[in-house]
Formats: sequence, C-alpha cells, structure tokens
Amino acid sequence: MWVDTIAVVKLLQEKNNKISELEEENKTLKDNVEFLHSCLDDRDKSIAIMQEENERLKEKLSEITMVADDEKQSIEHILELEEENRRLRENIEILNWNIILW
Repeated sequence: MWVDTIAVVKLLQEKNNKISELEEENKTLKDNVEFLHSCLDDRDKSIAIMQEENERLKEKLSEITMVADDEKQSIEHILELEEENRRLRENIEILNWNIILW
C-alpha cells in the first residue's frame, strides 16, 4: 500500500507540474493575443488617421485646383486685355497717321 501511495503522490506531482506548465503557456498565449489585438487596434487607428489625412489632402488639392482654375481664367483675361490693348494702340497709331496726313 505504501508503494501505491508514493506512486499516487508522484503522479499528482507530475500532474501539478503539467498544470503549471499549461497555465504558464496559457498566460503566454493570452499575452500574445493581447499584444496582437493592440497591434490591430494600432493598425486600425493608423488606417483611420491615414484616411483622414487622405481626405484632407483631397480637399486641399480641390482648393488648389480651384485657385489654379481662377488663376488660369485671370491669365486668359489678362491676355485678352493685352490683345485688346495692342489693337487699340494700333488703331491710335493709325488715327495719328491719318491726322498727320490730313
């Protein structure tokens, strides 16, 4: 009977050791899962920040495009005015010659 008791105690110690090992492994796995979740959260936050920045850049590009379009129209208007100015100067010069020749 004494031998059976020693065997049972030894078996219990082995089982307790196995339980301790499994509990430690379980803790490590839980820590890894928590770390991976935090990485996913960080990734999701980064993606959200990048999407917000992308939207901001799109809005800025739209504003710049509108300004560029306005500037293009202004330049076109200036060129039209310069052309009209050139024609008016030509007409003035022709009128001046007509006055001189008269």
